[in-house]
Amino acid sequence: MKNLYLKFLIAICLVLTFNGAANAQVVRVGWYESPFNFTDKFGRRAGYAYDYQQKIAAYNGWTYEYVSGSWSELLQMLINGQIDLMTDVSYTPERATQMLYSSIPMGAETYCIFIAFNNNSISSSNLATLNGQRVGVNASSYQRMLFFCNGRRLTEYPHKLSI
Repeated sequence: MKNLYLKFLIAICLVLTFNGAANAQVVRVGWYESPFNFTDKFGRRAGYAYDYQQKIAAYNGWTYEYVSGSWSELLQMLINGQIDLMTDVSYTPERATQMLYSSIPMGAETYCIFIAFNNNSISSSNLATLNGQRVGVNASSYQRMLFFCNGRRLTEYPHKLSI
């Protein structure tokens, strides 16, 4: 009798497990390599954003289908409805008309301009020292919008850099 009861419990658990897996919603997630999303030396996805996404999936019962691309490509895919979720998208009023943001942010960022160690021509206390300098930012990024705002006359160089 004890053996029959154990088999019955195992059968119920299997039915519930497979039923839950069959009903899991598949969510297409944009994946790009960055300090927040990276592939480790064993080929596994990792990073702060990845861990955050896994918690959301576990809470909602979602299964992820990852779609790889550059940050700019994936942002456009999110706007077009080709992917459902993407991390590391700063809030702007314009973007808020094109996509939904969570009510609680994933985190906060500080933006910095990095220069070569031996470059003494740029000063953090004098933004005019940036005049004539070449600065790299991601296309369609919030940082680009911040850098090119306020009527600055800057020249864009649309080059794609692979590292």
